[in-house]
Amino acid sequence: MSPVDRILEIASLQLTDPELDRFAKLIYETIGVRITSQKRAMLSNRLRRRLTENGLRDFDSYFRLISSPNRPAAEWDHFLQAVTTHETYLFRDQVQWNWFRDDFLASRLAAGATDPSARRLRIWSAASSTGDEAYTIASTIAGALTQPQTWNIEILGTDVGMDTLRQAREAKFGERAMHLVPETLKRRFFRPAADGVTWSPDELLRGWVRFERHNLLEPFRKGPFDVVFLKNVMIYFDAPTKQRVLDNVRQTLAPGSLLVTGVSEAVSTLIDDFERLTPWLFRFHGTR
Repeated sequence: MSPVDRILEIASLQLTDPELDRFAKLIYETIGVRITSQKRAMLSNRLRRRLTENGLRDFDSYFRLISSPNRPAAEWDHFLQAVTTHETYLFRDQVQWNWFRDDFLASRLAAGATDPSARRLRIWSAASSTGDEAYTIASTIAGALTQPQTWNIEILGTDVGMDTLRQAREAKFGERAMHLVPETLKRRFFRPAADGVTWSPDELLRGWVRFERHNLLEPFRKGPFDVVFLKNVMIYFDAPTKQRVLDNVRQTLAPGSLLVTGVSEAVSTLIDDFERLTPWLFRFHGTR
């Protein structure tokens, strides 16, 4: 078979029901994301690219590759990226950032004005993707502080994919990702990158932010955090998986800590030791 014929053969492949079931089971057991038959075309399209990259001719061969105990780590990460990638950009859901600046930060700054021990913030961006959310948090804080050097700021971003984390650490954001950044913050805390088409955060923001790998289905031995952002990820989980993730997040909070979810994510029925402040904002009242 010629290379052209092989490309055409792969381009026509669609996951069969048994193949879709096998991949869906693997994805669900690994990262908790449920893939239904409505996602067949999307998943087929993304996995066809992995077949081409690996010189494979069918989905069954690819499944054997990534489900093996000795699977290549790099290819496993490519697989995770293929099934979890979604659009992200800075200052998504503006109403939440208005609250963060005008309510949360305003109260913390007022406390810090008279109590130096209150000048510390620990924040977790729990599904940080390429870092857009973490740097939204950082730039909002920087814009609110008059003396940032007197504060201890820690912002931790986590994600399950290593390639996503690589992009987050590189911190280069295109115009699409930057289109909602307030112009004052953009001028003060972001610089045009050397490539001429992206923007990078300055050293102040970079000094506050770090990234590491974490699967939300696993316990996280960090914290306590003042705020956990768990946005736009719960929509991919069924109720048992949501509960598992929330149980893990709960262990990173102290009484009074805040949880921010996506503006349209229904989790309030799963949270019995949080006070619901808005449809997407919860205050923790339990114990770790």
